[in-house]
Amino acid sequence: MSYFLISNNGGDTTVKKIDPEKFLKELRDGDLGEDLNIIDHLQYDTDINYFGEDMVLVIKGEVVCPKPIAIKTVTKYEF
Repeated sequence: MSYFLISNNGGDTTVKKIDPEKFLKELRDGDLGEDLNIIDHLQYDTDINYFGEDMVLVIKGEVVCPKPIAIKTVTKYEF
């Protein structure tokens, strides 16, 4: 299991994959920012550019890439 941290600073959006232990360490040490605000819900406007500075969206999970399975002329993706 991993965490994905999505943040916006100065108009630049960053996505960072981090393991749970390192995430907690960076939170404790202030490595993610001094005035860090973790978004606890998605706003009506889900554009990260409008979340504000020093806001971090944390997603817990894994990225899954589908595997193509050729079926005659149609490709089916399996998750």
